[in-house]
Amino acid sequence: ESNIVGVVSVAQDVTETTKHDRAVKSMAQELRQLVDKANAPIFGIDMHGNVNEWNDKTAEITGYSKDEAMNKPLVSTFIVPKLRDSVQGVLDKALKGCETSNYDLEFRTKSNEIRHLLVNATTRRDPESNVVGVVGVAQDVTEAVERDVAVRSMARELRQLVDTANAPIFGIDVHGNVNEWNDKTSEITGFNREEAFTKPLVSTFIVPKLRQSVQDVLDRALKGDETSNYELEFRTKSNETRYLLVNATTRRDANNRVVGVVGVAQDVTEATKHDRAVASMARELRQLVDTANAPIFGIDIDGHVNEWNDKTAEITGFSKEEALNKPLISTFIVSNLRQSVQDVLDRALKGDETSNYELEFRTKTNEVRYLLVNATTRRDPESNIVGVVGVAQDVTVASLEFRTKTNEVRYLLVNATTRRDPESNIVGVVGVAQDVTVASKHDRAVKSMAQELRQLIDKANAPIFGIDVDGKVNEWNDKTAEITGYSREEALDKPLVSTFIVPQLRQSVQDVLDRALKDDETSNYELEFRTKTNEVRHLLVNATTRRGPENRVVGVVGVAQDVTEATKQDRAVKSVAQELRQLIDKANAPIFGIDVDGKVNEWNEKTAWITGYSREEALNKPLVSTFIVPQLRQSVQDVLDRALKGAETSNYELEFRTKTNEVRYLLVNATTRRDPESHIIGVVGVAQDVTEATKQDQAVKSMAQELRQLIDKANAPIFGIDVDGKVNEWNDKTAEITGFGKEEALNKPLVSTFIVPQLRQSVQDIMDKALKENETSNYELEFRTKENEIRYLLVNATTRRDSYSNVVGVVGVAQDVTDDRKHSQELRQMQYIRASQETKLEVERNM
Repeated sequence: ESNIVGVVSVAQDVTETTKHDRAVKSMAQELRQLVDKANAPIFGIDMHGNVNEWNDKTAEITGYSKDEAMNKPLVSTFIVPKLRDSVQGVLDKALKGCETSNYDLEFRTKSNEIRHLLVNATTRRDPESNVVGVVGVAQDVTEAVERDVAVRSMARELRQLVDTANAPIFGIDVHGNVNEWNDKTSEITGFNREEAFTKPLVSTFIVPKLRQSVQDVLDRALKGDETSNYELEFRTKSNETRYLLVNATTRRDANNRVVGVVGVAQDVTEATKHDRAVASMARELRQLVDTANAPIFGIDIDGHVNEWNDKTAEITGFSKEEALNKPLISTFIVSNLRQSVQDVLDRALKGDETSNYELEFRTKTNEVRYLLVNATTRRDPESNIVGVVGVAQDVTVASLEFRTKTNEVRYLLVNATTRRDPESNIVGVVGVAQDVTVASKHDRAVKSMAQELRQLIDKANAPIFGIDVDGKVNEWNDKTAEITGYSREEALDKPLVSTFIVPQLRQSVQDVLDRALKDDETSNYELEFRTKTNEVRHLLVNATTRRGPENRVVGVVGVAQDVTEATKQDRAVKSVAQELRQLIDKANAPIFGIDVDGKVNEWNEKTAWITGYSREEALNKPLVSTFIVPQLRQSVQDVLDRALKGAETSNYELEFRTKTNEVRYLLVNATTRRDPESHIIGVVGVAQDVTEATKQDQAVKSMAQELRQLIDKANAPIFGIDVDGKVNEWNDKTAEITGFGKEEALNKPLVSTFIVPQLRQSVQDIMDKALKENETSNYELEFRTKENEIRYLLVNATTRRDSYSNVVGVVGVAQDVTDDRKHSQELRQMQYIRASQETKLEVERNM
């Protein structure tokens, strides 16, 4: 009859859905907070390129608040002009679904500074997967970029320093082929860089006799056993030989692997040739002394014989072995002359020399030989008196040449006297003679030796020159003429100082000569000679007082070494050292060092700037206890101790305590420091200040932990697979819903293990598409639980990528709609029952 008899309410239990909605809302709020407070800059634009996302970190970095940035066009407002087109291109692609990872962006801040951001541009989609904008998640790499720019600049500077260094620098790879060849090496050898590169060093450039030894040195260096001051003979392009003094240093890559050998050298060709010439001259002079036809003997400061040439041995009968180390006076001098001879020697040991002193020597056969001796003070290279040398003449017999019956010649010293008769008529001549045969022979030998010494001086390979008491040149050998360009005739009788000495040294040279004329000799005085072509030659001179036969000072003799090349080289090395010192002090990387006691002895400006301690405050302080945070002191001490034993450490992270008590993180290479003899004298640390990067890494790590916790504890099931379809993500909610713990699920094939059979193919298709970057949203999945129940999940299948944007798997973020599904089924069943009842009532009513 259609009368109203009441009200029927058909309800839906939406408790689970409401809880789910609230959980989603809570998660959204949490994610919003996560985005806003994230330690990484996150910003976004809408379809028109206007800013619609601007978290706190982006505001902090740029100086623009969220309110100032929102709705502003991102590109024209915040991007530097030169990058606007490329950034617009990246955003346009992202608005078409083509995302970009790790794009380097230069942001213009409010204070007009540039910040470098490394950005992942991600397409932003609404729930229906429509593109609605772009989100950029970034890292502020400004400090790293600036550091990289500084490092590249320093690398270029060091490359230029190596290429243009005034010392030859060359290197080989592990196969012995040339891979380093600077300008100086090219200049010295005549081979340019292109001709030398990739050539085998030893067989191409080393003289044959040294190839094996040089190969051994390089092989040792390739095993980390370095060699210092090894003399190498290089063959030049013009087939000359150059002598290089080389330090062979092991070359290592960033991972401390040996990749070759670098040789830093000094061209000692001139010095080597000079040393060989001096050694040759020394041998010649030794032979001259030993074989001279005049007796030459000497004593040390204790009066013991230390020089005894062949002629002395012949005259005395005592061999060199019998005489050496014997006291000269008591062994060889006749008793009545011992005191006077001792006085002569004592004066000579004080620098007061004696000429033409007659000495009576006692021979081995107890005969007496008369020697006329010049006693000369003997000095070492530092001009210290070390003994006395006697150059003598044997005047035992004193010269008319008589022909003997055996056709020999005897020399007689004759007084020819007129002989007269009683009437005083001249009737003849009487000769009263002395046989001076031995003395005449000796005189001729001395004259020969004098000629030989004159020739030796004139032809000596060292410059020898001299002046008289008026300062005028009276000695000028061939070598001096060759070096200066002035012949002997041009130089003799010219005032030495005003004619040949450069103006700035004239007064000091005059002082040296004046002192020598007063018997105050000078050794190793560096002199700058002006040559005929107006060049300057550097001579290292010993200025020796010259005396006449009566021991009067008659001038000065200078015996010199031409050290022009060595001086130029020393100045070049000094210049390089100053440049390297400036490079270290001004380097944009902190460089510090310690001595063997652990005390600071190197502290460049960058280290001072980073720590706040000036060089003066840091030097001589113990590094570890003063500047290292307590928890790292022992490990840092271990690193330094190892380096002091030659075991170097690379990329060691150090926490420095600054003057303001802050901590700076330095990435340090600890290198053993050695002196020229390769003795360890300390440790040098070359560092990079990675404080900002370390703090950023810690922030990223913290965010990653927070996101991991967010995923693991999320109220929605989240699971994932790798490219082989095996489970590699399984959060707590998924474990709760399925009953399988994380350990049980990981590495299991998702489809065959957890999906009901009738859906496996379709689910596999979904996963395969996602692995090809074709993502699926709101796909309903039937999971098989551990108790063999079915759970219905509404899943978004998202492609998972690594940091290089390579696809590495799929992540499913799901909603458990099992209860909604059951509720819908119950509702349909109730509707079916109600419809059946109403149909039955209608039938009964019609009956």
